[in-house]
Amino acid sequence: MNKMKWAAVALMLGAAVAAQAQTAAKPNAPVLKDAIVMEDQILSRFKVLAVDVAKRQLQLKTGELTFKIRVRAGVPIDKIKVGDDIDAMMVVREVLALRKGDGISKSETSVVEAPDGSLEGLRIDHIYNVVAVDANQGRIRLSDAYHRMAWLKVRSPDVMKDVKVGDQVRAVLTVVEVAGLQAKP
Repeated sequence: MNKMKWAAVALMLGAAVAAQAQTAAKPNAPVLKDAIVMEDQILSRFKVLAVDVAKRQLQLKTGELTFKIRVRAGVPIDKIKVGDDIDAMMVVREVLALRKGDGISKSETSVVEAPDGSLEGLRIDHIYNVVAVDANQGRIRLSDAYHRMAWLKVRSPDVMKDVKVGDQVRAVLTVVEVAGLQAKP
């Protein structure tokens, strides 16, 4: 994945730390007009609050936000201990949609749970303002509600042709499971 995409995802996850809301929600993917849906992996650091080896679940904390998440088979959950700081590779479903600017700023983070209530994850829903368009590189510069900026590579040529400064991008990330762990520095 290119560095611009990582920067945008890191920007969105960074907003989770600053988020004030922590409400339960069902994990149904948001329906966005003309949305681009993709799945990715991102690396982020968390504090481990609880380990349930039988259910293959971790309770993690980032900033003031805590959530439970499933750990994929093959990831050595038995080596993780309460109190550890871990670098976890998280599976993220992304939904991106272009909006013609209406001036709304939004930054919302919520904990999601499975329909049976057994598993939580994390959903990050942000609206970004398009502040620059680099058609030659196929990327746009975004600013969030906290005035942080990042470049985002646009994978769809049709969207790239349509996006203008002043438009907005709604990005919804749903963190669904831990796919791997990396050694701590």
